[in-house]
Amino acid sequence: MSECLDLLEEIESLKNKLARKSEDLDFCERRFRKIVEHTPSGVCITDENGIFEYVNPAYCKIYGYEANDLLGKSFLMIVPEKNRHFMEELHRKYIDGEEEVQGEWEVVDSKGQIKNIIADASMLTDGDGKKYKATFIVDITSRRRIEELRKDVERMTRHDLRSPLSSLIHLPELMRDLGPLTAEQSDLMELVRLSGKRMLNMLSMSMELFKMEEGAYAPDLKEFNLIDLLKRVFYEVTMNMSIDSSSCVLENGDCLIIRADENLIESLFYNLVTNAFEASESLPDKEPVKVRINCNEKEVIVDILNRGEVPPEVRETFFDKYVTSGKKKGTGIGTYMASMAAEVHGGKISLNSSVPGFTLVSVTLPRTED
Repeated sequence: MSECLDLLEEIESLKNKLARKSEDLDFCERRFRKIVEHTPSGVCITDENGIFEYVNPAYCKIYGYEANDLLGKSFLMIVPEKNRHFMEELHRKYIDGEEEVQGEWEVVDSKGQIKNIIADASMLTDGDGKKYKATFIVDITSRRRIEELRKDVERMTRHDLRSPLSSLIHLPELMRDLGPLTAEQSDLMELVRLSGKRMLNMLSMSMELFKMEEGAYAPDLKEFNLIDLLKRVFYEVTMNMSIDSSSCVLENGDCLIIRADENLIESLFYNLVTNAFEASESLPDKEPVKVRINCNEKEVIVDILNRGEVPPEVRETFFDKYVTSGKKKGTGIGTYMASMAAEVHGGKISLNSSVPGFTLVSVTLPRTED
């Protein structure tokens, strides 16, 4: 009899444990459902045949449907007709065990409008071994439209600016043909030509920056004299900033032939030399910006030294995109583009602020083979 009582007590204890377990599971399910119902991301669950079993409110809002419009229907109803066969095959392969990577897709809403989403998926299996696919989506339609609009505006701007800039570059030649110019007028006309050329180069660089970031930019490698390039940069920068040409000193510079993308390298040094002058021009004790060139068998190292210190808080990110300090109109793009230009050539740029009151920027480029 006592054994029966013990057995009954054990059964009752198990029943209580199961009841508590069931309550815990119910609580977890309610909490999970509440999270899914209120998440801003769209969530749907489809069965092995791609039939909607569940859709959360965010999913319905993205597509402009009520839940009852979707449940029991194929997910292909939100896929553009041209892509349905492909997406149906992709769904079948996923159910069969193939991985589906996160990706961007075109979908169609209840009004027939094309939208863009980012989607990811997860496999679910019930107690009977039946498979389900949980898909999580984010609507990026607005972001994609803004990106396309920006690209269109940039393309139109570049196209519309090229023609007048080309005319501006040739203006000095026309002025010289009209009659002799004074030395001052000749200098001004040369500045006009260089400024126009600089703007054309900037337009070209802005178009190529994305390719550089993606590692898809192929530099136009040609041999040229790096010293002559630096002298052109010094002349243009000092003319643009209306400062004396003696404010920039080139050390160890005679003739150095390198093989690189000349326009890209010129843009690199123009940005860095301009930064050096801007950092030192407001200081009471002005000293020339010094550029020193050192070579070894494998590398060319160009050091740019100027008065003024880079603030400690931006030294680690000095060459990152949009990082700037101390310039009212600074964008943080110049040093970033310079760094990208060096990397494209297999080189690098470094910052040294170890000497109090000075900043040293070093550009290292692979040396052309003799």
